[in-house]
Amino acid sequence: MLGGSTKRAARRAARLRCGFFPAASDPALADAYYDEAAATSFAEGICSIPARLGFVHVSEDPERDWARIAPHAQHEARTYGSWQRPGQRSAVHVQSADDIDVLRASGVYRVVTPNETVALYEELGDFGTLLLHPLMGGIAPELAWESLALFVAKVLPRVRPAA
Repeated sequence: MLGGSTKRAARRAARLRCGFFPAASDPALADAYYDEAAATSFAEGICSIPARLGFVHVSEDPERDWARIAPHAQHEARTYGSWQRPGQRSAVHVQSADDIDVLRASGVYRVVTPNETVALYEELGDFGTLLLHPLMGGIAPELAWESLALFVAKVLPRVRPAA
């Protein structure tokens, strides 16, 4: 799948015969994708518009791990911010990536307990997306594995995909 946050990116994904996972919750991007897929006879095209995007790190100690993850979240937020152009938007864009409190309050980067992860999954509903992105912004593999192991052991057994 390709990502992007403009109609041009959506059309490009269809022309390249790829699925499309936009960085913004905008139905117009899906329309652009499916229009181009139809125009290029790409019947297998799929576009997944997220209800909300963000980063989720599962932790038994969110305060401890937020301190470990914050520099990586800042790096990613600054990078996404540098890509923004007129007419482009991204659900992971944070206005003030230099302020860790603003970054944390944005809700884009979440460091949560297994119980909070389950609650977030339920809140997001059928089309919500829990974006684990374990190596986001250069996170150490050991920290990433901690989160993934907790997700598998304490979250995944408690959530079920939509029927």
